[in-house]
Amino acid sequence: MFIANRFRIKPFIGKQNEQVYELLNANNSLLRSCSVAHSILPVDATTSNHYHPHAEEIY
Repeated sequence: MFIANRFRIKPFIGKQNEQVYELLNANNSLLRSCSVAHSILPVDATTSNHYHPHAEEIY
């Protein structure tokens, strides 16, 4: 079993200035066309819809 700890993962900053922690992806798990992420948005911020033609993301 793989346990991901958000506090041990360096986030990247997204287009809406959100912090994105990619918990599971093809580099650290058996997932190949999917990733699991945790996002933290600034107060009163929103995200826009987006599309990934070759992968799925779960937030």
